[in-house]
Amino acid sequence: SAPAYRQASGDGFGYQDQQLADNYHRVQFKLRSRDQQRAFDYAIRRAAELSNAKGFDWFEIVNQHTLLDQQPTQIVSIGAMRSEPQWVSCGLLSCSRQVSTPYPPLAEQRLPTPTSHTEVRIDFRMGKGVSPQLAQVFRVAEVLAQSIPPTP
Repeated sequence: SAPAYRQASGDGFGYQDQQLADNYHRVQFKLRSRDQQRAFDYAIRRAAELSNAKGFDWFEIVNQHTLLDQQPTQIVSIGAMRSEPQWVSCGLLSCSRQVSTPYPPLAEQRLPTPTSHTEVRIDFRMGKGVSPQLAQVFRVAEVLAQSIPPTP
């Protein structure tokens, strides 16, 4: 299978980026998993790569959005069937029977669909020199020094 960290292709999985201004970009990362942290880490990695390519030292996340795919789940029911007819009705010429009916399910299990995914979108501003002391500021060199998490 294709690595998770890659440029998005026809299926939309991977990263996409868009320049909004000279030092302002948007990165979207779509991952075949419900792992929000991994999708966020991949988006941050791409933001660091873009910032580095343009000669910036840091970037600040100014907007973040996470979308979890809410595919319907598959429901598996466990139950039993009645083995005897419930009633027999006889008339002048014939008899009729009601066929077996299922009991209510004894248990149900919801199984996630294999197509679930997470999408993270971040808008970020890039800068040079001393970075502001804000919670959502990342140093480019520190992000790039970390290895890319392996594909799950």
